[in-house]
Amino acid sequence: MALPGRLPELGGGMMAERFHFTFGPVQEFVAQARRTRDLWAGSWLLSYLAENAIVAAERAGARIILPAREEGEREVVTMARGDGAERFGGVPNRFTAEASDPVAAARAAERGLRDAWQRIADAVWERFVEPVAPHGNGTREIWERQVASYWDISWVVGGARHLPARKNLRLVDARVEPGDHCTLMSELQELSGYVRARERAEQTEFWGRLRQQPGIGRLDLEENERLSAIALIKRLFVHVASEAVGVDLGEVRGWPSTAWLAASPWIERAMTSHAGAAAEFARSLDSLRWKWGPHGERGAARRRFGDREPQCFASLDGPLYFASTLANPASLDNLEEGQDTREPLKLLNALYEACGGGPEPFYAVLLMDGDRMGELLGRARSADSQRGEQEISGALRRFARKVNGVVEEKHGYTVYAGGDDVLALLPADTALACAIELESTYRAEFSGIPAVAGRALISGALVFAHYREPLRRVLRYAHHLLDDIAKERTGRGALAVGLVQSSGVGAEWSAPWEVVRGGAPGVSVPLRELAAGFGEGGRFNPTYLYNLRRTFARITDPESGKLGVDLPEDLIAAVAAAEYRRSRERQGDSSTRPDPDVVRRLMPLLRRWHRREGVVADPKSFHFDGVRVAAFLARMGVGAATGLEQERNDGRS
Repeated sequence: MALPGRLPELGGGMMAERFHFTFGPVQEFVAQARRTRDLWAGSWLLSYLAENAIVAAERAGARIILPAREEGEREVVTMARGDGAERFGGVPNRFTAEASDPVAAARAAERGLRDAWQRIADAVWERFVEPVAPHGNGTREIWERQVASYWDISWVVGGARHLPARKNLRLVDARVEPGDHCTLMSELQELSGYVRARERAEQTEFWGRLRQQPGIGRLDLEENERLSAIALIKRLFVHVASEAVGVDLGEVRGWPSTAWLAASPWIERAMTSHAGAAAEFARSLDSLRWKWGPHGERGAARRRFGDREPQCFASLDGPLYFASTLANPASLDNLEEGQDTREPLKLLNALYEACGGGPEPFYAVLLMDGDRMGELLGRARSADSQRGEQEISGALRRFARKVNGVVEEKHGYTVYAGGDDVLALLPADTALACAIELESTYRAEFSGIPAVAGRALISGALVFAHYREPLRRVLRYAHHLLDDIAKERTGRGALAVGLVQSSGVGAEWSAPWEVVRGGAPGVSVPLRELAAGFGEGGRFNPTYLYNLRRTFARITDPESGKLGVDLPEDLIAAVAAAEYRRSRERQGDSSTRPDPDVVRRLMPLLRRWHRREGVVADPKSFHFDGVRVAAFLARMGVGAATGLEQERNDGRS
């Protein structure tokens, strides 16, 4: 019997031994983002460093088991090839390998990661920071300390179960960073070294000089930002990628602002149906005096619309599509003082009327993660000790390769797609369809592996957020939805949906995928089709829903949302049917017979769902958030009656 961690012999008769490698921090590094490009940059850098670690291990004689590596990729940093692989992150921060000398291979992986990080840091320092460092207070020391100490790298030889213990044994630097802290990564000292309370002038001069360095744009370092070395590397590494990474990342700089992403379905509608009025509106903005022009979304417009006209309209700064912005010109720090926005506002309102409404201020964050991957690997190994793990790894690789195609088809932007993890930004009208298709794709990739077919589940979090909500807060909430709601509370293999508005979380609903896509017991209608009933002309009018909620407030516990213990389980359906009949009577419908189809469609949204030895609903539960979510989706234009594209063409918002 083979010892734990030992595998078949490598070439030359040497016994191979398994080791596991990981590094971080991951979630903090990625999620500490002020704008979408920060999010992409953190994910990309993590993947690039991870692949350098893998390649270094391969060059030291290791064979990578997870994630899957094709033969032609061995010892190749694919993210530096310039063939499109560099567009988004796709390499996980941990890998499993085997080697005849696993200690040497693991140490080589650590050196490979640190060397790649140092190359990028040095390039940013030399191009941008070194010329202004003499104007700081210990800037070089701050830079070197943060660059050298940021990454925590762990590896173990043997079973993966030992890795968490190894990470817990790491030496912790308990020192708190001194001075003023970074405005993006608050645990780190900002780079000037000055304390604003007593050295404001010196601090302001340092950052002013850095902003004036050739190659730094207005979005690379804004007026109110004072960054650490780590945050500055995330912001500026794209400008030095050619020399530090070996690939030009200029084409992937066109990340949309959250405002532009929210407005993008309406932008397309206006360009398609009212191009002349759209161009006139853009020209009215061009006639004003700006500090740096109103066309800050050229890259995003090119990625979505290509060369379609009017480009002057599609490339406007995201907030300019919203009338509330032009009604308050003082909020536009890009606009020169004294500029009159009344004419552009008049033209924008006319465009709203022509299009049947204005843009919705919501976009979506989609986060997905495979469930119980360790259990799947164990089952695959038990079924086939030679090929089981490879089959799982291959399925994950095939899924990851298909993610971006699905996301782009839905007009979204892939931030990360590697293994069983997905992070994407999407317009609100296509986000649900994207999540459903990705879950279906994931299931399909595992369906041909008998040991795990039907057991390979993935959970998702779909957050619809107002574009003004801080991105860091939205990402933090997305992780909460995924980990605590979809996985823990709902039982995995589920989608959790949350609405984030300026007032906080507006609604939160979760259910297994069988409920979302239709097919669970008692659920024959997909969520997209259910949402259609809440749109204009739908069966569920606001008055009916308001009265239904008020009625149930009298007979359910306000904390648990459950009926009293002495009340029958079918009371919810009976009350819903009775209230629907009353609402029809108020509208002049003389029929007193309840519509069983209406009630049947509504019930899945009122229940709390779980996955426990199958998909089940709590029969005594009543939660109105499912209704709120469906009504919101209808407002975003989601519905199956005419199809998403037809809804756009019809001008529905």
